[in-house]
Amino acid sequence: AELLMDQLDVNLDGTVEYTEFLGGMLAVTNAQLTHELWEEFRECDLDHTGEITMEQLRAIVADSHRTRFGELLLAQLAGRPLDVVLPDLLEPNGNVSFDRFKAWFLNESEGDAGG
Repeated sequence: AELLMDQLDVNLDGTVEYTEFLGGMLAVTNAQLTHELWEEFRECDLDHTGEITMEQLRAIVADSHRTRFGELLLAQLAGRPLDVVLPDLLEPNGNVSFDRFKAWFLNESEGDAGG
């Protein structure tokens, strides 16, 4: 309990204020979300190279019901080519890094929530 108190008490006044508590909870939530996205990314990175290739993206779209990413990706494509529709997802080499995957996934999720 003391260790948690020390981590949450940002201004070191001996109490955990509401804003300090919220900040701590957001950090935990962000870490959990990052972990879940990493697990999803690893499932899509079929050859475990740390990137998702265009070939793997095509396989994900073909089997889109298998992952949440596949479902979002298929909806985004609407029959159009991957490299044309998803420039924010692809690195210059045409592959998807985890950073791009996470940013794209969060952006798509916000779009879903927004209606």
